[in-house]
Amino acid sequence: MTSRFIGLEKVMKGILTLNIVLMLIVVSCGRAPSPAPTVLSDTATSIPPTITPSSTSEPTNTAVSTSAFRAFRSANCCKAKTIEAGEYEMPSWLGIPLTMEVGSGWSVLNEKEARLFLLAGKGQNEFKDPSQVLVFMAVPEGSPQSVLASIKDSSELSPIGEIMETTIAGFPGWQFDAMAKPNAGNKGSAANSIPAGAQNLPAINKYFAPGFLWTTWTAEPHLRFVALEVGEHVLLLEIESPPAGFEAFASETDQVLQTLKLQK
Repeated sequence: MTSRFIGLEKVMKGILTLNIVLMLIVVSCGRAPSPAPTVLSDTATSIPPTITPSSTSEPTNTAVSTSAFRAFRSANCCKAKTIEAGEYEMPSWLGIPLTMEVGSGWSVLNEKEARLFLLAGKGQNEFKDPSQVLVFMAVPEGSPQSVLASIKDSSELSPIGEIMETTIAGFPGWQFDAMAKPNAGNKGSAANSIPAGAQNLPAINKYFAPGFLWTTWTAEPHLRFVALEVGEHVLLLEIESPPAGFEAFASETDQVLQTLKLQK
């Protein structure tokens, strides 16, 4: 490699000397010197100048399509960020092209690395993290019924009633309620924002990124699991709140979910 660059240097010096001699001859004849020729390397390709013809017609104004929906803010787990009321697009990494309308009083936890997206209500747990959450998960395979059946059989839950049909925003689906069983052995972890008594939920943990541990946000909450057929996708929802505020929170989440629309 080194010898190649040394040989090229000698050639360049020879060409430069020849150019100087030619320029002196031209000057001695009383003529203005011509511009020095461009020296190309042995690997260069000469590109002729391009002449652009003048336009013979008026330019066409092409409309640029821009989304009328807002993008949700990103937030690292587990501190949700307050958002303004408005119409939003679901994050593209979820894989389900949905939009929704969110009213005032909501915050968002939107973390791509964990594939975690949720809206949080007004409640807080002992670490000032949300205690009321509406979680959105994309199910890669399986029917809504089979997904809910596997969750209902979890040893960490006490189901309330059976799986029943439902329709939300025109999307058919199924749902069931449950209570998280006591978990006194979990002393909690301030470093990981896990409150004492929180219950592990491995049945839905698999829908998040590997290495991400999913637990309830308080001890012994009331939960509702909903699986919807959204086009060719299955959207899994988890609605969670301390028991005393569950019904009011479920009503608030329903107002948001009824605005879901599938983008085409």
